[in-house]
Amino acid sequence: MSSIASARLQPSRRRASLGAGVRYLGRKIAVALMVRAERRALMSLDQATLKDLGFNKGQADCEASRTFWDVPMDRLRT
Repeated sequence: MSSIASARLQPSRRRASLGAGVRYLGRKIAVALMVRAERRALMSLDQATLKDLGFNKGQADCEASRTFWDVPMDRLRT
């Protein structure tokens, strides 16, 4: 392939890569928002429900106080 043809292909590859990066970032933000909603819901549970889930009030408070971007690794692999 000539260098001219090669140069013409590179911008579209960058756009495809940029598009994939934007989609990846969008998915990660969506997961972080979902985790944040789950943490807020955890705070609304009563003691009996927390106990059924294997949590106590201190553990629920600790989990709910985690930052927005502190998402468990297994959730990021979606």
